Amino acid sequence: MKILNLVLEDLTLERKKKELQLEFILNDPKISVADKIKDLKKQLTSINNTNNNILLWTTYMDGLDNKSD
Repeated sequence: MKILNLVLEDLTLERKKKELQLEFILNDPKISVADKIKDLKKQLTSINNTNNNILLWTTYMDGLDNKSD
């Protein structure tokens, strides 16, 4: 079960890194508005993908827990 929790922790850490990167993009005065919008949308898509992976993984873990009961 430890490996399952490690995967979840890794995905959660990945999401936090992407959220921090999102803030850096948002607050970087050197990036033009057009580039900032493009980069923010790309980063949001990446965060959304990671969130979907977390949801899928937790659903999988819940399924394993139900089988062991």
